[in-house]
Amino acid sequence: MYFNEDEVNRIRNAAEGKLYEIIEDFHTLIRSGKDYVCDCPKCGAVKKFTVSPSKSIFKCFACNNVQGKDAVSYLMQVQGYSYTDSLKYLADRFCILLDERPQKVKKQPPVKMKKG
Repeated sequence: MYFNEDEVNRIRNAAEGKLYEIIEDFHTLIRSGKDYVCDCPKCGAVKKFTVSPSKSIFKCFACNNVQGKDAVSYLMQVQGYSYTDSLKYLADRFCILLDERPQKVKKQPPVKMKKG
């Protein structure tokens, strides 16, 4: 799937400030002060994966392999989505209508018939 620049901007704008909601789609977060925690999805460390909605960041304080600032980076790092799959997930999640593009059809070489 291909996203033009306008679509990428609309998707990113819709997801901006909603990192907590996206992560909550995949994990049960527990309030810890002003932040939220859960077990790290990568290393399994108990209550070390922290989400800060006010700062719009996430990080594992045990393995330090998981950290980022937005929903796309979360989906790619933690869920293993590709960039385009991350955008597609967010577009679906926030009901962003995308421009329909026709599928490119590969031209098939002509089939030669054998004469019998």
